[in-house]
Amino acid sequence: MDEQLKGLEDECACYRKFLESLKTDRLYRCDEKSLQSKIAALKAEKNSLLAEWRKLENDEQKLNEELNQMKIDLKSEKDDEQKLWKQFLIHYSRLLRLEEEEQFLDQQIKRAKLELENLSSLNVLNMTFHIWEQGSFGTINGFRLGRLPHSQVEWNEINAAWGQIALLLTILMENVEGFCLSGYKIFPMGSNSYIRIISTGVDLPLYGSGGFKPFGQKKFDQAIIAFVECFCQLQKHFESRSEFRLPYRMHKDLIEDNKREYSVRMQFNSEERWTKAMKCLLINLRWTISFVVTNKSFGCH
Repeated sequence: MDEQLKGLEDECACYRKFLESLKTDRLYRCDEKSLQSKIAALKAEKNSLLAEWRKLENDEQKLNEELNQMKIDLKSEKDDEQKLWKQFLIHYSRLLRLEEEEQFLDQQIKRAKLELENLSSLNVLNMTFHIWEQGSFGTINGFRLGRLPHSQVEWNEINAAWGQIALLLTILMENVEGFCLSGYKIFPMGSNSYIRIISTGVDLPLYGSGGFKPFGQKKFDQAIIAFVECFCQLQKHFESRSEFRLPYRMHKDLIEDNKREYSVRMQFNSEERWTKAMKCLLINLRWTISFVVTNKSFGCH
């Protein structure tokens, strides 16, 4: 019995060893599969990491290329910036020179304007057409306008005076803003000046010849009256826009001084009275010049 029991125990021990060996072998086989699976996973991860590393290398290479290109571009931009800076300095220096020139020109313009104002104050018209008095005569640029028994002025001098008067009134009328002569046109032709009546086309001579005739020179008288009419139109233009008044009132063929009337006609007139009328006419012209020069609102240049 004991031997049988021992035999059974030995048999059980063998079974146990066999069973343990089976268990150990099964665990090994399970660990091998697990390891192979892990190895496969690690290989896959390795391949993935290698692929990512290669991609990163490519990206790094591209970034390096981009960086190098950016460095090149930056250098180019710096070169361009340097060029632009040099150009800026050149242009800025030129601008400073131009500003200096502009300031210099502004000073010259101010000086010129000041000189122009000074010249204007000298009364350029009055200098060009110098009207003065010489005893009983009125004169324009040294030419006497009139005749006296004891001082027989030549007709070429009288005609020259009328040429200056015709030119003066023409300049005034053409340059006064807003004025337009009606009915007549003056032709300043020196000693052969004349006035044209627009409606008839008749030319009236502003010059005479021969002596002081008792019956005058009809066409010359008509020309003087027409001239006075032209002058009166300009006078009315000024009076309607200002308080300007001439010292001697003019109406048709008459000029008034101290309530005494003097005719501009030679016909049925004395040399003294005609000379007085011419003197008053010239003084009225001198007043007109002064008024126009000192009243720039009338636009006379």
